[in-house]
Amino acid sequence: MNATDPSAQKKRRLRQYFGAVSKRLRENPHGQGQMPISSRLATWVGILSAMVGGFLGLDTYRTDVAKQVDQSVEKTFDLVHRFNAPEMDGARTRVLSYVYARRYCDARFFSRELTDEDYADVIDFFDLVDSCVDAKLCDRATAERFFTPYANYQWPILQTVVARMRGAEQSLRADSAFGSGMERLAVTPLAAPPCDGNF
Repeated sequence: MNATDPSAQKKRRLRQYFGAVSKRLRENPHGQGQMPISSRLATWVGILSAMVGGFLGLDTYRTDVAKQVDQSVEKTFDLVHRFNAPEMDGARTRVLSYVYARRYCDARFFSRELTDEDYADVIDFFDLVDSCVDAKLCDRATAERFFTPYANYQWPILQTVVARMRGAEQSLRADSAFGSGMERLAVTPLAAPPCDGNF
């Protein structure tokens, strides 16, 4: 056996350790000078209590985190439901008519009933979704799964509308944060071809 062999060195150290322990036991067979058994027992009970308490605390923390995740996903699904609700249907459809008209350069898609209020309703909704995600009340992955495709498709067209509404003195949404939610949710915006003509 080689003296530099790591396993041989480990074996030698173990033999030395066990030799020292057995020598102590031979010299003091009844544990004289050691802690009484009740003190040792109390120490072990304290250690076990700390371990059980730590485990229970960790389990409670995991349960709380799971509830928060479930609630944030649930809140996001509530927003999806509100977006698809009949109350949003009119504004959503009229705004989409403008997006289609601009994307396909065809004014026949455009709804003449479209108003700035329709733009504001749809764009404000995306701002609401973004704020909910930013505040960690809504689940980011779920929100992006449902709202990013809309934002990717609409933002390249609606960004000019947002800029116009931000800059107008007599506007429903003249603040600089208006439209930032749709802009942030548009992770990979789909470029729109330039159109000649006034829609």
